[in-house]
Parts: sequence; structure tokens; C-alpha cells
Amino acid sequence: MKRILGAAGLVLAGFAAGLVWLAPANKLLGLALPEGPEVPQFRGVEGRLLAGRAAQVQAGKVQVEDVSWWLSPWALPLGRVDAELALQLAPEVPARGHVQLRPDGKLRLEDWRARLSIEALKPVLNIPFLPVAGVAALHLDQARVSAEGQAEALDGTLTLRGLRWTLLKPEAPLGDYRIDIATQEDGRIVGTVQEQPGAALQARGDLTLFPDGRYALNVRITPTEQTPPPIRNSLPTMGRPDSDGAYALRYSGRLPRP
Repeated sequence: MKRILGAAGLVLAGFAAGLVWLAPANKLLGLALPEGPEVPQFRGVEGRLLAGRAAQVQAGKVQVEDVSWWLSPWALPLGRVDAELALQLAPEVPARGHVQLRPDGKLRLEDWRARLSIEALKPVLNIPFLPVAGVAALHLDQARVSAEGQAEALDGTLTLRGLRWTLLKPEAPLGDYRIDIATQEDGRIVGTVQEQPGAALQARGDLTLFPDGRYALNVRITPTEQTPPPIRNSLPTMGRPDSDGAYALRYSGRLPRP
């Protein structure tokens, strides 16, 4: 009798798994999600629950486009969502990586990659004037985000590639720079800035994100023997140099609340 019940249970489990796998994602999402203003709203859903796509997802003030997902079926019975995601954080800002959503609402990211322009970073950090342009490539080894949307931990690298000095016309190439991101024991997230080989300027300093959402940028820019004269001559527009010839970039503010 136990064998018969066990076999019947396996058949029913397989049948249920097949329904989840084959059922259209737009039907299952409508059944699985409760109603309310804080519940993510999916638009333009295609495919299946375990592998599908949504043209747009809105969660509170956050909106992302062209979201594709590949869910792990083994996490669903545990009340977790484990998935590989590919999406557009904003126009021309693709991102991709692994995400885990826990029952308490906390989010964990692993091997997360995104690319965006320096121009796209300025409004996020509320920096009115930053005389550089280029591309930022983000690779997060891991990240933790609270249920309220605040970053609790970030570890990875942000590489600034092909930077250009916009105070000159035509814009002058500055080279590549790297920011190593690590979470400190006191909860601060610190990005250490350093120039890469061949860069036109030496850049040393850090960008700190505090647990309460405040941030502080403190970077010293120093011309070197390889700095082209047009770039060297335009540096005084940033202010007076220190006694060692370095120019200070200092900004502070608060990230917008999610």
C-alpha cells in the first residue's frame, strides 16, 4: 500500500511540475501575486513561468524593461525565487546576473554585470558637474539588498573605460580607471579608485556609501609626465591644486530612496 501511495505521489508531483513548466507565465503570475500597490506589476508577459519574458516590470518607483528570466524550480517549494535575469535597467543600460529573493523580502545578487554611460551615473549620484565621459562596466561578485531597497553589501569592481576629458574640444582621451568595491565591517561600502596602465592622469581616492544612504566622493587627480599639455593646462578650471600638485574632487549627497 505504501508503495502504491508513494508511486501515486510521484505521479501527482510530476503532473504538478509539468503544469508549472507548461502553463503560460501570464496566467500563473496573475494567480500567484496578491493585489496591492507594492506588488510588482508585469506587462507584456510571454513564455512560461520557469522561462519567460516581460516587456516591463514595475515595482513601486522602480521600472525595468525587457525582462527575461530562467527560474529554478527547486527553490519555489522553499518559498524562494532563484533565477537568472537579463533586463534593461534604463535605455541602453543592459544588466544580467543571478538573483535570489528570500521570503523576508531581502534580495541577493551574484555575478551581476551591467554597462552604462558616465552620463547616466551623474543624475543617480546628483553630481551637477563632472568633466568626464565614457562607459562604466559593473561586475558585482555579490550584493545584498534589504526589503526596503537599501544596499546592505556590495563586493565587486566598477571599471571606467575610455574616459574622455570634456573640458576640451575635441574631447581628450583619459584612459581607463578601476574602482574596487568592498563592504566594511561597520556597514560602509567603499570603492577604492585607481588609474589603470596608460591612463593620462593619476587618480587615487575612494567613494563611500554609508548605511543611511549618504555617499561621499573624495578623489585626488594628479598630472604625470605622460599627461598631454592640453589636459594639464585645463586642470586649473577644477580649482586650485594642493601643495603636491593634486586636484581634489569632492562630492557628497544622498542616494534617492527606492
